Amino acid sequence: MPAAWDAAHFSNMSPPASATPPFLDLAAVRAHIRYKASVRELPADVAERMVDAIDSGSAADYPTAYDIAVFVPLPDVVYHTAPREARDAILRDGLIAHEPGDYGSRWLATGQPSGLYVGSRPDVDGKWAGRTEEWDVWLVRTSGLSEDEWRNDRLNPGCWSLVNGALTDRISLHSTHRW
Repeated sequence: MPAAWDAAHFSNMSPPASATPPFLDLAAVRAHIRYKASVRELPADVAERMVDAIDSGSAADYPTAYDIAVFVPLPDVVYHTAPREARDAILRDGLIAHEPGDYGSRWLATGQPSGLYVGSRPDVDGKWAGRTEEWDVWLVRTSGLSEDEWRNDRLNPGCWSLVNGALTDRISLHSTHRW
């Protein structure tokens, strides 16, 4: 192997300028957040929470501010999408925690833990409907759940996973949709 490719040869070299962090101060991070919001790469509410995290001292960089802004606590009301044909079983048994992908493309859920996946908005567009032609959106009341009963969905910001599902006393049918 030529000496030019010897790792030890490069160990004393400074990293290239492109490898150094582009934002060295918080003013630059704030400006970058504002820019991303202005071109709609960041939703306005996420950008606002990011700046708040920096201003409060909770975050000292962009990735930390993003995590704080996006992975928020579970709201008191969330929504779950399920095939219409499962309605009777859901009314009887509640929404059961399961392996992601059990009712759709398993490869889309690789690495996701089992649970009942919920979002902050009703799925009126069928994003989570899978291959079903008709789907129900269920309202799930989450007030009173302890922090060990839910987790943020790391692959889908603004979504959560309820570890134990939701019993019938926590759910109600919100709406039904078709393709």
